[in-house]
Amino acid sequence: MTPNPPQADSKSTHRSSDTRTKSANNAAAGTLVYTLLAPLWGLGIYSLAQAFVVGNLWLTAIGIFMCSVPIALSGLYLVSIAKIQRLTYYASKGWLYGLAKRRIFATLFWSSWALITSFLMLLVCQSYTDLEWIVFLLVIPLFWGVFQIMQRLIAKEFKSYLVTAQALRIARCTTPLLMLLLHATFVILFAELPHYDSLQAAIRAQQTDAAIPAGSAIVHELSQLLAYYNGAKHYAIGHLEKADAMLAGILVAAGGFAIFFNACAMLSCLLIPRAEYRRLFAPLSDAVTPPPAMPGRIAITLGILTFVTFFVYLPGLASLENVVQQRSPRFTETRLALDFMVERIDGSYYLPGTVAQIQAAQLKTMAAMTDITSAQLLAEADMAFARMESNVDAFLDWYYQLSTEYLRVAKLLTGDVEDLLAKQLADSLAHGMPFQRFDAMVTQALAQRDAALLAYQETMAGILECNRVEVPDNAAIRIAQTLALADIGRLPAAPEWMGIETRLGAGGVAGVVTTIMVKKMVGKGMFKLAATSAGKLLAGKVAGAAGGIASGAATGAAIGSLVPGAGTAAGAAIGGVVGGVLTGLAVDKGLLVLEEAVNRDAFRQEIITVIQETREAFKASITSGAGQTDPDAAPNAQTV
Repeated sequence: MTPNPPQADSKSTHRSSDTRTKSANNAAAGTLVYTLLAPLWGLGIYSLAQAFVVGNLWLTAIGIFMCSVPIALSGLYLVSIAKIQRLTYYASKGWLYGLAKRRIFATLFWSSWALITSFLMLLVCQSYTDLEWIVFLLVIPLFWGVFQIMQRLIAKEFKSYLVTAQALRIARCTTPLLMLLLHATFVILFAELPHYDSLQAAIRAQQTDAAIPAGSAIVHELSQLLAYYNGAKHYAIGHLEKADAMLAGILVAAGGFAIFFNACAMLSCLLIPRAEYRRLFAPLSDAVTPPPAMPGRIAITLGILTFVTFFVYLPGLASLENVVQQRSPRFTETRLALDFMVERIDGSYYLPGTVAQIQAAQLKTMAAMTDITSAQLLAEADMAFARMESNVDAFLDWYYQLSTEYLRVAKLLTGDVEDLLAKQLADSLAHGMPFQRFDAMVTQALAQRDAALLAYQETMAGILECNRVEVPDNAAIRIAQTLALADIGRLPAAPEWMGIETRLGAGGVAGVVTTIMVKKMVGKGMFKLAATSAGKLLAGKVAGAAGGIASGAATGAAIGSLVPGAGTAAGAAIGGVVGGVLTGLAVDKGLLVLEEAVNRDAFRQEIITVIQETREAFKASITSGAGQTDPDAAPNAQTV
């Protein structure tokens, strides 16, 4: 009896609805499993990587096995789905069909890939910085997001048994590329990587860091190769514009892609529905729900896995370890150093490499002390002295005023004229605070220095605390070196100019420099010559004033003759006084104008010369650190 078409449609619709409901339930369950187990996977990878180098061979074997199993399973699952697709090409189950459904070669390939790359993955990950670990763990949400997007896009385009596999295949290839870009961006923007001038220098530096004792000879030998990988990574990031850096970057990117690819392969096992794992053990079938695997097939598969693990993998790894130990004297020496060699600092014992760590911290501290160079400081000093030179004319304008002339005469009578001139010159040169920006630069640099020194003290204390070991009294030890903490804790010489606040004191550069210049002018007798120039003109003043006084007296007498009695005498007296004052003012003004015309340029040049001499000595003190604040210092000392 032929089925009624409407009933068939109804059944088909019902089955489709059941399939969608089941898929939705599976997706929800898969999301829950992934959310719970993926963070545990990240913690496990981090723990295995941290213990990978220092752990013994058994821990190395466990770490490789735990990472390789999920990688191989996810790879075999995708191979199985691909073979199911290919089997539909064949019209009969001939010898080509039998060859196509075999998975022995895929099993060998994925097992080999998983074992080798798991080893390299853990080796590279153990050298990750905190920032790189944070970026690495971002693969968890990123892979899940890409998988979900692809699954939704292709759900209606592929057969139901192909959707998960196709989404995993695309996500497993796309996510590593996105992670490479993310990793490079974070490292370039936020990581504090050392700068190397060449690829060889970067590799040598990483080889020094890689000389850490390892628990396994295999790990120890291959950790030396890790120096090439990390050296190429650091060099490539710091020299993106160079051709050799680009080649190094390509090699590093290939290694990074393999690491993120393996991470995605392991995470794939959390997204494969539980029923889909049957396809790994059961005969190949395109059924939506794969048939259960026969007990015999499961027993054979697990038997083979047990045999390979305990009778091939572990003995083979142990034999390889033995061969490498016999042919690697470096590993033997390193293990002896780890067990019996220590460094003694101030009577306490520390792990080998403690002194090297402190010295590395010293170099880092020196690099962080300041970003202000002596060239910038010299340029700012030139501008400061140029601003001082521009203030000289203001002093000369004050000097060649009639009121200043009388003030100098008054100070001559009291003997304080040099102090007057010195104070006024100092005030004039300091006008506008010419060294304000210079002082600000020095203050900023000193603040950075103090912060770097404080950080260094804390870092050194942490290194000593972490590396200190308690050696039993009956232990046979070898002391690599005995040092005093005062010797290794002392920083190398800082930039010489950073001692400028010690040499110049706390009063500010402008005040100290001005005082030094004024002392130099006093030593050259410039103010004495300026003071006596007024005295030299007294004779001319008297001769010029006599006629003015006589004229004033005659004028006063003529006015006073109009007043009977004593008027003529009083008028003459008043006229003489007035005439003397007016004449004196006129004479003094004329002589001062003459003096300015004759001597101002020479006086100005003398002051400029002293400023320039002080500038050169001051700049020499910045670069040599030999500057003194006392111009009368020892003859061999550089003076400012």
